[in-house]
Amino acid sequence: MSLYYSKEGLYKEISRLKKFLGINESHYGFDLIEILQHNNFLLKSIPFQTKGLRGMAIIGHEDLEDVILLNSNRNHVEQNFDCGHEMIHLALHRKIEQKTFNCFDKLQVNQNPFIEWQANEGSAEFFVPYKIFLPMIAECYPLLDNYSNIDFFKREMAEIFNVPEAVIKYRIENLKYETTQYLSGIPLDEIEILSAKKQEERNIYTISLNQISDDDFARRMNKYWDIKIS
Repeated sequence: MSLYYSKEGLYKEISRLKKFLGINESHYGFDLIEILQHNNFLLKSIPFQTKGLRGMAIIGHEDLEDVILLNSNRNHVEQNFDCGHEMIHLALHRKIEQKTFNCFDKLQVNQNPFIEWQANEGSAEFFVPYKIFLPMIAECYPLLDNYSNIDFFKREMAEIFNVPEAVIKYRIENLKYETTQYLSGIPLDEIEILSAKKQEERNIYTISLNQISDDDFARRMNKYWDIKIS
């Protein structure tokens, strides 16, 4: 199994991982921590002292089991997503020399950015599958033209998919090319899945809902300060 998946290849691996865990492709909003504990995974939540440390994955060897450790200082929804991140390290990164993965809120200098991208992007697809998320965007899209509505949409999606709002923002950004295709009428099964790097190589530039939201917020602030000054 190659470590260097494309974004499309990574999504296929996530689909296989879901099947292995008995999670239906149409299922979302689930508690992965509960699922793994039910399947006798060795998973613990403890208060980390290291600043910014969200989770750890330790690949077992010989008679030792794999271990996932989560930071109990984070809320359950955050830990649930972190659990997905660590699980993907265990599932996809077993054949590299590294046996322990320490995952932080920001990439550290000693971390491999590619495998951390795989764990983040893979966990995002695991919890917020593009084949479910894109139709939801399309359904609401006529209203998603201003900061308030987009902000409400992000909060609502975070609740529906049982993930932190930051994950929805991340998903919106990393699926902007796929979203543009779907909104133009391309069927889900025919959408081209491309990483940001591949899009840049092909000079593909699209605007995300995040940018629409930011632009509208900036306009509102400028108008507010103009009125206040006058």
